[in-house]
Amino acid sequence: AFTTTAAELNWPGTSVRINFKGTRISGRFKDADTANYYNIIIDNKVVSKFHFDTIQKTYLLASGLYNGKHSLQVFKRTEWDKGKTWFYGFEVADKPKLLNPTKPPKRKIEFFGNSITCGYAIEDTVTDSPVGYFENCYDAYAAITARHFNAQMHATAKSGIGITISWAPLIMPEMYNRLEPLDSNSKWDFSKFIPDLVVINLFQNDAWLTLSL
Repeated sequence: AFTTTAAELNWPGTSVRINFKGTRISGRFKDADTANYYNIIIDNKVVSKFHFDTIQKTYLLASGLYNGKHSLQVFKRTEWDKGKTWFYGFEVADKPKLLNPTKPPKRKIEFFGNSITCGYAIEDTVTDSPVGYFENCYDAYAAITARHFNAQMHATAKSGIGITISWAPLIMPEMYNRLEPLDSNSKWDFSKFIPDLVVINLFQNDAWLTLSL
């Protein structure tokens, strides 16, 4: 059911999930500026790439399913510089039945990274476009690694970011502990996600920028 409040989807790899019984499912979303793209994943298979409007709308996410049990995941392909997406809820048609949520994997991996983690321009075979259409965190190494080892993924990442210098003003020592990436007063509570493994994949931008100075 839809609500007046919303969950904010911001960081790359953020997702919402639901298990249900039915033949179709809709969701209500609003995007900050239409720059974000999402993978629609039904029963663990990517079935489409979705794009939300700046006006709050209800979108048909999947239809024509067999009348049985299904899982849906809406996975954020793009990073936080594309703006937020607001999620207001799901709606299941045809005598809907919500099922218990899937228990999350026991393993937890935390990633701190740059464009390699975000999947920047990973689907651009011609240039190196910053357009969100070509970005896909789902097919970047972090998400692939997490799925391979059946682990939860937590990604604190931004294309162009470095440890000492970045392509943008923000550097990782300023961003690594934030809930809202652009708000210095918004702090992430690390006790909410205690990883079994921490992966830091940085310094590529430090090297490029230092060499170009």
